[in-house]
Amino acid sequence: MINMFTLKRITRRMFGDERGAAALEFALIAPMFFAAVLGTFEVGRALYERNRLSAACSLGVREMVLKGDADEAAIEAAIRSRYSVAERARLVVTLDDESIDGIAFKKIEARFTHRALVRVEPLLGSYELLSTRFAPIIS
Repeated sequence: MINMFTLKRITRRMFGDERGAAALEFALIAPMFFAAVLGTFEVGRALYERNRLSAACSLGVREMVLKGDADEAAIEAAIRSRYSVAERARLVVTLDDESIDGIAFKKIEARFTHRALVRVEPLLGSYELLSTRFAPIIS
């Protein structure tokens, strides 16, 4: 039978020992910290890609406005020039003619499939960014 003195000594040794406490605290906090850091990077990358897609659409509008007779191939080439050859496969450019209040516009729509650095497939793997611009058709 264990006497009270031995029981106190065992519990003091078991709960009084703080070796490994830092490792345990790190193991509990590290996943949340790294998720926050990587999430911040991914949001920054997505915003960068959205701005780059928007700038590419603006180049298409600029091409059309500066060269009033620019055909759709030239507009699409101006948009695609902002992307590398490997990225162009994930870029879809759509050009349509629209009329708003009797004024003719060229609708330039670009979709880019952005891939996350850290892929968590059910939640986050790749997603589509969209940018739309309207350019007046000068006749």
